[in-house]
Amino acid sequence: MTTNGAHTDIANTVGLTALGSAAFRAVESTTEDALISDEFAGKFVYASGVEHLIAIIENPTAKAHWPAFSSMAGVRTKSYDDFFLNAVAAGTRQAVILASGLDARPYRLDWPADMAVYEIDLTEVFAFKKQVYADTGAVPKTQWTDVATDLTGDWTTDLIAAGFDPTIPTAWSAEGLVPYLPTDAQYRLFEKIDELSTAGSHFAVGVTSPSVDMQKFLAASQEHTKDITGEREGPSMAEMIFLENEQIDAVGWLNGHGWTATAIDAADLMNRYGRELAMSEQDVQSFRDLLCVTAAKRA
Repeated sequence: MTTNGAHTDIANTVGLTALGSAAFRAVESTTEDALISDEFAGKFVYASGVEHLIAIIENPTAKAHWPAFSSMAGVRTKSYDDFFLNAVAAGTRQAVILASGLDARPYRLDWPADMAVYEIDLTEVFAFKKQVYADTGAVPKTQWTDVATDLTGDWTTDLIAAGFDPTIPTAWSAEGLVPYLPTDAQYRLFEKIDELSTAGSHFAVGVTSPSVDMQKFLAASQEHTKDITGEREGPSMAEMIFLENEQIDAVGWLNGHGWTATAIDAADLMNRYGRELAMSEQDVQSFRDLLCVTAAKRA
């Protein structure tokens, strides 16, 4: 598989969203007030050969034109980084990153040497990702295991077969996954995580508000990105999100199943990390519909 500027299968699947996120992480990483330092983000984008995403990185005014996206990429990534590092500080030594996409946490975070990190995503995502790692000579900073499986299938069997230990506390994340799952799959995902989590486990998940109008939400997102995406490769967001979904009430579900959960919307998360929301009231409302939920499992 060639990734040196050549298109790969990743650009023709939901993996395109992972490349888009990587492009904005790369922009954020090069700003003076960067919240994150992701040396791999740009490498993934260049290796994909997707021109409109490469243009985001190479446009010196990308930060000015797309403050919401580059800043939110930094804020969201930083918040999940902090989630994992706080779990580590509390003694957790096992992490599972669901739909890991093209973030490189096993390679860029300062994990304890005895930390076991499992990433779950599709085969084509890992094939691309591991090739870029190999081409750049990257080495993971802890014990890293990739689990290539479909999260709508029997992924728990594959995870356990890879060495996951359900008897010890785990830090779970589902950063950009849930809106891409049909409603029944959202509930199954939460049920499986709950089944595999012992007391003291932690969970961070990105969801949309249960009351969100997905048609309007998607329309606002597409309007906000159309100028820079242009005639791009791969499926549209509308083809990947289940617009008729009833969105899971993540906080309510978790609090009712032995967890203590809280939520913060993306606008408040931006404020928490000192980032100004320089956008229209309508766009701010779109950020209010994006929730980051964190939870700890009670004894």
